[in-house]
Amino acid sequence: IKYILIKATKKCFYVLLITSIIYGLVFKLKNLGDGEFKNYIQNYPIYYLAKTIKTYLKQENNDFIDLIPKEIKESNQAVQSKKLPNIVLFIGESASAMHFSSYGYTKPTNKYTETIKNIDYIPLAQSCRLYTYLSVPCIITGHDDDKYSHTAYQTSLISYAYFAGYDVFIVSSTDLIFGNFKDEFKYLKKIYLSKNIYDSDFNKSHDDFLINQLKEIASQHSERPKLILLHGIGSHFPYVDKVPKKYYDDFKDNRSSLKINYETHKGAYCSYLKGNSYDNHINWYDATIQYTDYLISEAIKTIQDKDYILIYTSDHGESFGAMGTTQACLHGHNNSEVWTVPFLIYTSNLFRSIHKEEFSNYEHNKNKINTLWRGHSVIFPSIMTLFREERFNYDLSHSLFRKEFNIMNETTGCYRFKNDHDLAQEC
Repeated sequence: IKYILIKATKKCFYVLLITSIIYGLVFKLKNLGDGEFKNYIQNYPIYYLAKTIKTYLKQENNDFIDLIPKEIKESNQAVQSKKLPNIVLFIGESASAMHFSSYGYTKPTNKYTETIKNIDYIPLAQSCRLYTYLSVPCIITGHDDDKYSHTAYQTSLISYAYFAGYDVFIVSSTDLIFGNFKDEFKYLKKIYLSKNIYDSDFNKSHDDFLINQLKEIASQHSERPKLILLHGIGSHFPYVDKVPKKYYDDFKDNRSSLKINYETHKGAYCSYLKGNSYDNHINWYDATIQYTDYLISEAIKTIQDKDYILIYTSDHGESFGAMGTTQACLHGHNNSEVWTVPFLIYTSNLFRSIHKEEFSNYEHNKNKINTLWRGHSVIFPSIMTLFREERFNYDLSHSLFRKEFNIMNETTGCYRFKNDHDLAQEC
């Protein structure tokens, strides 16, 4: 695996370098001003990919910070008196909550899950960060600070779950952000990677791979509970290649309801959308949201008769200029289209009957959420609560499954929305 990673990284680096130089020359020849040129580059997917590779290479020289207490590692086993639930953490890609019909979007993007019982779509959740290589580590380590000096290599759910008595699985159909946690791979039961995972053009992975592997894992008998980490390609640009074409049928004739003057955005900021209409890009993006919704429904069908909880969120959202921001497209921009992410929790009937205290606390706590809140920041402590391993000595006050729940409202973090008039007013 390490050889493949190194080989793929080198190949992507040279492709990105050459492509960036070519685009740079082209736009210099078009006499773009320095500000326009900078904005173009920072909003082009190449910039994001190059930044991810740079971060990965930099991490090779950093030490892993192991936070597992010594006495637990020496015992090498969990001390449990209660049955532990199976857990699926499904992390999507570039899915903005503003395109989910479960949150009021006018198109049928959630038609597969809307009829399923035991699902809660909790609104107004925020992402940790604007890029995958920062938000995914934040989700699985619980470190939501502004410096991120060691987030990518501190102890994650992988280690904590293992020492709580879990079999841990990773299934990924996108770039291996989990590779940041290679020091913890020894605690994995198995890792499943799509054969197309290293395609630098992001054009060949479909997330049905995640569900196929989930079905295999869920069917395996084990005396130990399972933590299954799914990470998909989701709604990453270019959208047309992320979804089977049949999911486009519900959207192909739709005109966008987003209020935007596209002429002001299609220049330096969104020129990589050339060759297709703005509405068509929106429609394909909505199709990826619906396809993810279908996959969530299939995941639920796989686990619904067993003791499982499923948590779904996206690493960040995607921007199409709905708020009138000048940086209109993709992610990495400080606006609510990018910060606001879906937050879904499914609990099976068995989970509800076996883990009555945790479920009761959750039912009470979810109703407290009526304002902007740091959704990603509660995932780690919530899952840690379900491990029932007190020796970890971790602050669980932000857990949805504890009686005392600190909601982590975003009333002091409105800087995240300073470019959005509506949310600035709310703050």
